[in-house]
Amino acid sequence: MDANRHHPEERLFHHLRGIAHQMRHHADAKGGQGRILGLLLRRESITQRELQELLGVQAGSLSEILSKLEAGGLISRAPNEADRRGMDITLTEEGIRVAKESEAYRRQRREALFQALSEEEKLNLAALLEKLNEDWRGRFEKGQGRCGRGHGGCGGYGSHGGRGGHDPSGEEVRP
Repeated sequence: MDANRHHPEERLFHHLRGIAHQMRHHADAKGGQGRILGLLLRRESITQRELQELLGVQAGSLSEILSKLEAGGLISRAPNEADRRGMDITLTEEGIRVAKESEAYRRQRREALFQALSEEEKLNLAALLEKLNEDWRGRFEKGQGRCGRGHGGCGGYGSHGGRGGHDPSGEEVRP
């Protein structure tokens, strides 16, 4: 075993990296699509621009995902009444069904990922991670956008390819 792994910071980094890997690989196979469907399930409608800002993705990338969802019959796009250049995105009936199934699957996966912990341990771990996350945000992201790299593309969690963040109302956005 590497001698550096005996230092608490090295052990924490090693374990957090491993946990991040496990979480990424045990999520929805179509993470970007599932994330969009989940957002739309919690909202009646959203503009493409709002969705782009919430997800922190490039317009072209979002457009590609939305085209696939539309071709699959899961969403519909219509011109925005207030701004004809903008598009309103809504779930179709099939999209609602798929989004609900996907939400149930993700909920089961989250429960499975943390089943080794008691409820008390989960609460303690959540409190420690919240404390660490707030500290890192305050120290490493000042004046550099949400992710610390000078842009807002991390989804609010400070990790590229990050999962979730907060929408303009303050509601948490999850994958």
